[in-house]
This record gives sequence, structure tokens and C-alpha cells, in this order.
Amino acid sequence: MIALLLLLVGCAPSPGPTELPARAQLLRASLDLRGVPPLDVDLDAIEDEPELYADFVERWLHDPRFGERVRVIFDMRYRMRTGRTDLEAEEFGLEQSELAASLADMPLRLLSHVAEADLPFTDILTADYAIADPSAAAVLGLGLSRPGWHPARWLDERPAAGVLASSSLWMRYPSTGGNANRARANALARILLCDDYLQRPLSFRPNALEDNADPEVAIAEQPGCRLCHASLDPLAAHLFGFWSESDDDPIPLYRPEREERWRDYADLPPSWFDERTTGLAELGERIADDPRFARCTVRAVAEGLLQREIPDPLELEHHAEAFVDSGLRLRSVFRSILLSPEYGELGAEDPEDDARRGWKLVDPAQLGARIEALTGYRWTRDEVDLLTAHGSRMASLAGGTDALAGSKPNWTPSVARVLVQERLAWLSAWHAVGADLEGEGPGLLDRIETGQRPEDEPALFALQCRRILERVRGVPLPGDSDEPEALVQLWKQAWSMTGSERSAWSAVLAAALRDPQLLLY
Repeated sequence: MIALLLLLVGCAPSPGPTELPARAQLLRASLDLRGVPPLDVDLDAIEDEPELYADFVERWLHDPRFGERVRVIFDMRYRMRTGRTDLEAEEFGLEQSELAASLADMPLRLLSHVAEADLPFTDILTADYAIADPSAAAVLGLGLSRPGWHPARWLDERPAAGVLASSSLWMRYPSTGGNANRARANALARILLCDDYLQRPLSFRPNALEDNADPEVAIAEQPGCRLCHASLDPLAAHLFGFWSESDDDPIPLYRPEREERWRDYADLPPSWFDERTTGLAELGERIADDPRFARCTVRAVAEGLLQREIPDPLELEHHAEAFVDSGLRLRSVFRSILLSPEYGELGAEDPEDDARRGWKLVDPAQLGARIEALTGYRWTRDEVDLLTAHGSRMASLAGGTDALAGSKPNWTPSVARVLVQERLAWLSAWHAVGADLEGEGPGLLDRIETGQRPEDEPALFALQCRRILERVRGVPLPGDSDEPEALVQLWKQAWSMTGSERSAWSAVLAAALRDPQLLLY
């Protein structure tokens, strides 16, 4: 275990960025655009004709699985998939996990719908509909009954404001009492404009808040407070239509009669940087017209694909231009980044950050997809996928968002991630080998037959072990590699202890599936 972790985090420093091999770059693009590895025939084709890369990218941008990758990447900013809900699912005849997943996905589904339909991405701020499934519709009264996710009109009087009018978003970001929707306003600024008020550098006079018993007086009078609240409070004033009067009102449905409740708090009217607005619909239009929205969208995609913070807008200028030139179609951002030199580089740009040498780490869903493509195995419990279920603790250990805090994914190698890989390797190996020995498996054991032994067929066993390693890594093994022979010796040791072919081959396959390269792409 320790040796595997050292292999993962202890790579030697790279002298500088180098170009990814064609097969590795195609694997990277496939996992980022579809969440699954490419077929072997595609890997062979790209090795023969690297110029086909752009064609693969274009094809995969229109793959049905692209929408889920949009949701995964934007959830790094929206942080919806926490698996938590304060609703009693039984009241609606639903499972708790089912209801939590449906409600959490509604804003993300609108984003992916706009992207897949090739609509201007500003539609996420102006749409007069939601994307819902029957579970979410049952809670929100949308009257949708057919299976799957579909556009649905709101049946109340809420304005056409896309995600701004989403009850699910305000369930995720609640606000009560003296907070007066300020937390919600900051969530909007952070998500849509990449402007987090809580991260702004501020200077306060010592004991500024203690001078006033009423914090609202300090907000109005103290310069350090006014600096933020002058724009934050008018933004928050747009959101009182979703104001919940008490904890007994857990669903923030839209109630137009509460729109004027802002008068009971800071007494700052709804506005956008000193310009009065007529309400939430106009706020969506103002944000859509703000250049920061386009830049923040590009930043969200770029950070998700490159797995690093990118605070400098100049670094993303080329991708932002492609986004604007396309009429703000989201596919243009993905296309621009995947065809850029930095996406295909292998090497740390920062000499102090060479742990991965430019490799990216798979997220839990990608890890599960890679294992399933190889072995046919999905890690489930009570029919719940442990690597993709919202709020799954196993997914958190594997590098996903934290179920309780809703934090960003972990892009740093960790012991927990390797432990998850180890457990998944054993489970999937046992499953795949058992199925292969019965002639119904994924075909990883395609060179040997039941009853054969390495002492009788040493070359055949070495070839089989080589084939397993090459299937797992997706690249040919050097002809002089001693790894196949090491796996043959492992087979012999497992056989001597158990006398079981399934156990022996499972040990071999599990060792191969614990390869650090399975976590990297």
C-alpha cells in the first residue's frame, strides 16, 4: 500500500511541460467529455493517425454522456450534490436518496440542457422553465409524471429567471432571520460571477462591530461594512420571493407577496450596481449582460478540465474569445480548451507543484467507469452506486465533493483515494475472473483455459499477464518488461495458498487494477 502511494505522489520532477502521447491524450478527452475510457479500436486509430484527435473531440462533444460531464464540472462551483435534504421523502412516496438527488440536480440539469441544445448559455438566467423529473415535480408541484428529465413550466407566478428562480438552489443555500438573503446573494456572486464576498480583502477598525449593538447599524455606518454591503444587500433584495418564514416551511416555493420583505431589513431596494431593477427576471438579464458572467463560465469549465485554480483572466482570454464568438455556446469552451496546447501537456508548470507531473486525477465517477469498462463491475449497495450517488461517503473518500460541507473535489493524491482503489480492485477482480472462467465475463482472461498451470505453459501465462496489464493501462508494455513474470509468480503464490484458480487470477487482476496509472489520466 505505501509503495503504491509513493508511486502516485512521488514522481520525479519534470524539467518542463512535454506533449502527452496520442493515446493518453485521447483517454483524457474521452474521460472529460463522456466520463468513460475510449474503445481499444479508437486508441489504436489515434496512435496510427494522431491528427484524428480533433474529430474525436467533436464527436464526443455531441455524445449523450456529455451532459453529465457538464453537470459534474459545474457542480464543482454550484456544490449541489451533497445528498442532503430537510424534506420528509416519505410524504411524497419517495426514497430519501432519490428525492435528494432529483432536487439537487434540477439547476445542473438546466445547465446541461442549455449546453446540449446549443442554446446561448445566458439562457440559464432567463429561461421560463425548469428541467425536472417526476420525483422533483412531485415536491414542487410541477405536474410532470412521465419518466426521465424534461422541461416543465412553473405553475406559480415566479419570474422567468432560470436558475435564479430555482427552488432547489435556494434549498441548498437557505437564509433566515437577520441574514436577509445575504448568504444567497453571495452564492450567486460566487457561482455566476466568480466574486466571493467572503474572500474579499477588507479592513475593519478594531471593535467596529462592538460599537453598535445592532449589526444593521454597523453595516450602514462602518466604511468596512459598507464596502461590500452596498452591492450585496441590493442583490439580496431580489430574493425575498423565496423567503421562508420558519423552519416549518422547508420548501422555498415562490410567493410574490413576499417580494417587498426587503423593506423590513436593510431597506435597500433591488438594484444592480446603483441601477434599480424591477425584480428577479431583470436581475437575470443584467447578470447575463455582465462580461464577468462569460469569464466566470469559462473559468468554471477550465478549472474543472485542468484541475487547478485559474484566478488570472488573462490566462483564459483565448477561450473567452471563442465563447463570445460562438454566441456563448458552452461546447465552444470545451472545444477550445481540449484543442489547446496546455490541455495536452504532461508536466508541471509550477516547479513547486510536481507531484503529478501534469497528470490529472480521475474523479469517483470516472474511476468507476474505467473499472466497469475493464471488468463489467459497478460498486453498488442496495442498488445505489457508491461512486456516483449524491452524498456518498465512499465518493468523498475517492476525491469527490464532501457530502456534509459541499466542498470542492480533492485534486490532490491521498491515502483515502488509494484505499478506495484497493477495495474496488479486489471486488471487481473477483467479479470479472469468476465471470471469465464461466465464459460470460469481459474477456480479460483471453489466453488461458481452465485447468492450465504456469509450470506447464510458462509462455502462455506470461502472455496472459502481459495482456491484462496492457488492457488496464491502455498502452503496450515494453518487450523487456519483467512485470508479466512478477504477476505469474503472484499467481503461483496465490494458488499455493488457496488451490483456487479464481483466487489466483483474482490476485493477479487486483494487483493490475491497483496500478497508480488507473487513477491518473
